[in-house]
Amino acid sequence: MLTAAHCVNGNKAEDITVYLGLDNIQDPSQAKHQSRIAQIHTTDPGFNTDTYENDIVLFEMETPVPFYQEGVEPACLASQVELFLRLFLENKKIVLFL
Repeated sequence: MLTAAHCVNGNKAEDITVYLGLDNIQDPSQAKHQSRIAQIHTTDPGFNTDTYENDIVLFEMETPVPFYQEGVEPACLASQVELFLRLFLENKKIVLFL
């Protein structure tokens, strides 16, 4: 699982419970969800707590997460081409591919 490093900074992995498929942490009974104990978490070595640059942490769960069950689905991340095009569109630049 991927999340923001500032959310877990200073915590040991085994002290973190990850809730998957839950969109309101205040009401865990409101939706189907899964919870897992984190086994390992790896923070980007370039994470800067002052500027939040490289604010990424990757978790490995203690037990596998079955997707498409109990409200959990994998997130589709943009490809490098999509990110490249979005960057140029946001900056209103024209890109020519020859």
